Amino acid sequence: MKFFRYIPVLLIVIICIPIAAAADDMVLVPVEDLAVIVDDPGDIPAPFFIDRYEVTNAEFAAFLRDVAPNTEEPWRTWINGEDPNFKIDVESESFDVMVGFDTFPVVTVTLEGAARYAEWAGKSLPTNAQWDAAAILGDSLTSWLEANSEGSTESPCDPEEPGPVPVGSYSPDDLGLFDMIGNVWEWTTDEYETEYLSFMPTLGLSPAAGPSLSVVRGGGFLLDPGDITEYPAAAASPTSRFGNIGFRCVRETD
Repeated sequence: MKFFRYIPVLLIVIICIPIAAAADDMVLVPVEDLAVIVDDPGDIPAPFFIDRYEVTNAEFAAFLRDVAPNTEEPWRTWINGEDPNFKIDVESESFDVMVGFDTFPVVTVTLEGAARYAEWAGKSLPTNAQWDAAAILGDSLTSWLEANSEGSTESPCDPEEPGPVPVGSYSPDDLGLFDMIGNVWEWTTDEYETEYLSFMPTLGLSPAAGPSLSVVRGGGFLLDPGDITEYPAAAASPTSRFGNIGFRCVRETD
């Protein structure tokens, strides 16, 4: 009968193992430390966790396997299955990842597709402020520049055939985050502010009249270390399905 005394303990251990593993995939961003860095306290987001790595082909394939057979939503519009940079088999709907590409960041996914994945995973996409906070506090730019400096042997990227590399190929930043700079651009939920129609006042148009653009962060595999002096930011149409845009997720603290 003594065995049964240990059943609750065993259950606790068994239950806690996957929880601990899941927590290890995310990093708590110490946003309170931003108070000594930023001028405006309004720029400091609430505490949050952020994915240690960009979402991989294997993770996105698991999402498609679970979602695609049970939904009438146009999941095919979330991806570009015909782009050679997309490494998941959607033609047969087996959602198998091409051999050797499981740990590469998933690309050619729209903002909507990334958001649906995040919701499915119990997370969300980062705001621009959240992405900034994680990158600044991790000193991600310094880590990336050191890894890609002239004479560095750490970079796994082939200069003759540039492209994404498996997540975690470079050393982590000070927070333990990988690939915040380089590898692929990452979606955020913020709209990119632009005045690209300001030169057409005679048509009665305003910037709001044009298509909205979303902020992407981090740069991609084509970044030249010699040209980078600050954290990269750019604009992309939310429906873009480019081979150099991926994403990572965040989760609010309880």
